[in-house]
Amino acid sequence: MRKTIIMASLLALVCFGFAGLAQADDIQIVCTGATVCNAGGVETTSSTSPTFGVNISGNVKSTGELWIAIVEPVSSGANFTSATPDDMWTALGLSGGHDHNFASTVSNDGGFFTGSDNGFAVTTFDTGQTLGSKSTSGTITLPSGSYAPGTIFVAFTVDTNGKIIVNTPWSESLLITGGGGKVGTPEPASMLLLGMGLLGVPFLRRKK
Repeated sequence: MRKTIIMASLLALVCFGFAGLAQADDIQIVCTGATVCNAGGVETTSSTSPTFGVNISGNVKSTGELWIAIVEPVSSGANFTSATPDDMWTALGLSGGHDHNFASTVSNDGGFFTGSDNGFAVTTFDTGQTLGSKSTSGTITLPSGSYAPGTIFVAFTVDTNGKIIVNTPWSESLLITGGGGKVGTPEPASMLLLGMGLLGVPFLRRKK
């Protein structure tokens, strides 16, 4: 009995730890209006002209200018390849940004990346809004037109020196599927939480 209690306590501590990791995203894209976001390994939408806002929910102490990076899959003229995520920030002449798992996005293509796509072209635009701790932007007005399936939107804020303060992690950026398949790979933290829960089932059954 004592052994069971100790094991259950350890499992609970591990679960709380990973739950904290799962909730640690400081900044995320939130769909607005008629645009629907689908949660998964990366957020997806079937809208080729999405509308969204940006929410900062973590402990971001500095206020910064909000920018959006538009990352489009291309067969030529790429700024970086999917295997080298750091090159996105280098291509933009910025520092301080965290990795994005573009290679995983391509491998879970769901039908919206073609065989000729071998990299990404990236452009940015200034939203004209500033964000700080626990604030939410207004609806972002994207440059006019529609975007091809496979396009990814990444939000980030920069300080007056052009250094990135915070950016959306891969799981909180937005990928256009254009009605194609959905990237449904669960986040690692979610999988670990599920695994820990399943490990606890035998203990409950034994107790009964």
